[in-house]
Amino acid sequence: MMSEAILLKTNWSHYCYSPTASNHEVTIVGYDDNYPKENFSYTNSSGKVVTQSMPPADGAFIVKNSLGSLTEEDKATATTDKYGRVSYANPNANSGGVDDTGYFYLSYYDQSIDSPTSFIFDKTDSVKYTTQNYDQYNMMFSSLYANEDYSSETKTANVFDAEEDEYLYQISYYTNKPDTTVNYEIYKNVENGNPSSGVLLEKGVQSHQYGGWHKVDLSGEYFLKQGEKYSVVLTMSRKSGNEENYTSIFPFMFNLYTTKMCGVINEGESYFYNDGKWNDVVNRKESMIDYAYEYCNTVKEYEPLLAMTFDGKDGFTVDNYPIKAISVPASEHGEVHDDNNHVWNDGVITTPPTCITDGIKTFTCTVCGATKTEFISALGHKWGEWTVTKEATATQQGEKIRICENCGKKETDTIPVNATETPTTPTQNNSTPTQNNSTNNNTAVNTQTANEVSSSNAPKTGDENYLIVLLTLVLAGMGIVTFRKKYQK
Repeated sequence: MMSEAILLKTNWSHYCYSPTASNHEVTIVGYDDNYPKENFSYTNSSGKVVTQSMPPADGAFIVKNSLGSLTEEDKATATTDKYGRVSYANPNANSGGVDDTGYFYLSYYDQSIDSPTSFIFDKTDSVKYTTQNYDQYNMMFSSLYANEDYSSETKTANVFDAEEDEYLYQISYYTNKPDTTVNYEIYKNVENGNPSSGVLLEKGVQSHQYGGWHKVDLSGEYFLKQGEKYSVVLTMSRKSGNEENYTSIFPFMFNLYTTKMCGVINEGESYFYNDGKWNDVVNRKESMIDYAYEYCNTVKEYEPLLAMTFDGKDGFTVDNYPIKAISVPASEHGEVHDDNNHVWNDGVITTPPTCITDGIKTFTCTVCGATKTEFISALGHKWGEWTVTKEATATQQGEKIRICENCGKKETDTIPVNATETPTTPTQNNSTPTQNNSTNNNTAVNTQTANEVSSSNAPKTGDENYLIVLLTLVLAGMGIVTFRKKYQK
C-alpha cells in the first residue's frame, strides 16, 4: 500500500484520501450508510492522528476480497515453513478480513476506486455446452474504451477463422453508453477486405439500456468447417432528439508507471465501415491513438488518475474491436450435418419475377449457410381497362389503348368503322368558275360537272385525249369532279 492508502487491520477498513492508482480487483457485495467515518482514522507511530485519514462522512461498501477466506477446517491443516510462512491444504484458504472471512469495509470516499463493473446473472439449472470456443482479438488488459461518433452510417466488424469444425451459437460485444441499439449480421465464406460479403447466416437487432458487455443467443446454430472465414458485423446507434448517431468502440490503454502496454492488431482481423466502404483497422491505428490521446487530455482535469499516469502520446496503444464469437466443437454438438439434413429457412426473393420472365427465390440452411434456389413463375400482364384515344367514324377506324398495371406495357388495338353512322355527302358547287388569268394553269380549279360543259367544248366520240386532260386539271386543282354520265361511242 502507498502511504495515502490506509488499511486498518484492527477493524479491516480501507480509505485512500488522495488519488491513487488501483492495483487489485475486489467485489462489492453490500453497503452500510452508517459505517462510522472514525473507523478509518489512523494514528501514526508518533501517536498523532493523521487528519486526512478520516473520510468527510460516514458510509462504506462491504467488499469481498479475492484472496479467499479461512475456515476452521482450513486452520486444522495449517503448516509453517522455516521462514514462518503459513500454508493450508486448501489453495484458496487465506487469513484476512473480518474474522478471516475475507470481507472488509471500503469508504464511499476512497480515491483508488477505478473502473467499476456490474454483472447480471441468470440462474440456470444446466449448461447447454460445457466446452466453448471463444474467437476474439482484444486480449490487451484494458478497462478504457473510446467512442468515435458519426452522423452517417458506421459499422465495425471482426473476421475470424474457425479453428475446428464447430457450431456458432452466440456472439458478445461491448457498448460504452446507455440506450444503445445494436444491429448485428453474421456472414460466412467472407471475402478478404469485405466482412459483409459471403453468405448471410443471421441478422437481428438488440436494444441495451445500459453500457457494458452483452451476450446474444443467436436464433440458429451455424455449422463452420475448420479454416472457414466468418464475420460478426455490428451497427451501433443512439438517438439524439430526432437524429440518429452512429458509433464505433475500441479499447485503448497507456503505460502505467513501469507497466508497458501493447495492443496487437493484425491485417484482416478488424474492419471499420464509413462513407460507403470498408477499411482495415491496421490502416487506422494511428488515428485511433490520436483520438484516445485527445480524449484523455480533455477529461484529465476531471480524472486526476489520468494526469498522474500518462505524459505523452507515445505511451498510448489500441486494440481490436471488442466483438467476440462463441461456438461449440462439432464433436460435442452431436449433430452430423451434411447435404441430407439441411434446415432451410423461409427463403427470400433474390430475383423478382416480371410479367414475362421467371423470378428466383433463394433458401439458406440455418445450420451451415448452404443455399438452394427455386423458380417463381412469371406474373403475366395485368391489363387495365381499355381507353379510347380515337373515335371510329363511318369511314375511318378508331383506336383504343390499355396499360399493364405491373410493368406499364401499353397495348393498342383498332376500333372498327361505325357502320351505323351516315357518311357526309360532298356539296356540289354549280356556280360559273371564275377565270384565272394566272400563267400557272395548274392552280385553276374546275368545279363544273360533266352536264354543264358547253356543247362546243363537249368531248367528241373517241376523243380520249381531251378527257385525260380534263381529269388532270381537276386533280391538279385539288378537287375531284364526280362524273355520273357515261360517254357512249
